Amino acid sequence: MTNKMEARRFQRGVALLLCFFLSPPAGFGFSDVDKTAAAEAVGRVTGVVSVATRNGAHVRLQDAVWAKDNLTTDNSGRMRIELQDGSILNVGSNTQCKIVSHDSLTGETSVDLSSGSLRSRVVKVRGSGKFEIATPHATITALGTDFLLDVSAPSTQVIVYSGVVVVTAGGGPTDSASRLVLDVAAGQNVVVDGKGISHLQLTPDNMEQQTM
Repeated sequence: MTNKMEARRFQRGVALLLCFFLSPPAGFGFSDVDKTAAAEAVGRVTGVVSVATRNGAHVRLQDAVWAKDNLTTDNSGRMRIELQDGSILNVGSNTQCKIVSHDSLTGETSVDLSSGSLRSRVVKVRGSGKFEIATPHATITALGTDFLLDVSAPSTQVIVYSGVVVVTAGGGPTDSASRLVLDVAAGQNVVVDGKGISHLQLTPDNMEQQTM
């Protein structure tokens, strides 16, 4: 009888040890916070030259890019970001920008470009979605386009390589009549400053090649 009781105790002890080792430690699983953060990833870095940073840390190939990350390059730095919907952002030198939001299903995208240059190759946006880049001087909307923005303190230059973008400038609300709106097509460029949008100009071949 005593031997049977000791055998049962031994079996229970072994069972408890197995439960302990097979149960995942609490600290190694994904928390609800981690799952929420993972859902906000907007793309990944597919190219980087010299010094480029994400939230102050050096960027490496294949790094994930999250919504609201601060992206910066120095005077020789550049990086390429592929968004979840296949759109490509080429960040030029001396640039500061932020991908505020990106929905890979609809293509609805919002980007802030504070300074520097950004070339965007946007895939066709689905449904009512839109791809918007805000600069200190204008908002540029594209539905499926290849274009470059070059932002300096006094102005924003818009150069379109393919497709059409809608350039909106002015101090009033978006639906205000005081807002200036202009369609810029492939082969054209405009400059936007505090006075509004310049006249449409044809982009010289040498400028197009140099900026591309």
